[in-house]
Amino acid sequence: MAQLVARFVRNEEVRGSNPLRSTGKAPAQRGPSSFRRLTRCMHVATMSNSALERPVDAFVSVGSAGLPPQIDQANDLHAEQVFAGQATDTVSWLPGSGDAWAWVGQASPLHPVDPTGSGFGAEVFDVNGGDGRAGARDHGALTNDGSGYFDRDTQSLRNIALATTGQGELVSRESTPAPPLLPIGTR
Repeated sequence: MAQLVARFVRNEEVRGSNPLRSTGKAPAQRGPSSFRRLTRCMHVATMSNSALERPVDAFVSVGSAGLPPQIDQANDLHAEQVFAGQATDTVSWLPGSGDAWAWVGQASPLHPVDPTGSGFGAEVFDVNGGDGRAGARDHGALTNDGSGYFDRDTQSLRNIALATTGQGELVSRESTPAPPLLPIGTR
């Protein structure tokens, strides 16, 4: 994943919109205290528990299958900044229309907390398409059709790169959460 984000940053530099421009320093040059975590799906719950043990600069969640009940606010993660993004809730028989699995995980009593929920307190970023980039239309990290959270030229990957390189102020905010296609999920 680090290689994918690094490749994105290099590509942006070629295009002339360097995400590192605001600080002028690469993440490794910002000092030894700089520590960020990026996680997707079920790994969000695991990574959130480890964040309780070591404070981080930025915690980034995409397509989360939910956090455990004891982590019901962003400040429980001991991170300076908490970011979350999730594609529109949908169902698996409507492929290419959104995230069909994150809401399923969030329905579990083991990890019911939606990090994109309004009461959680994360800085929610848009992944549904914008800034001239494609939207995430699948729960997958990388997909054959380029609709996953980490696929090249997606709004999601751009926001992830910005949040994980210390430039969270530049992520595109989700102005209004996309409504689910069907009355499902928690959003």
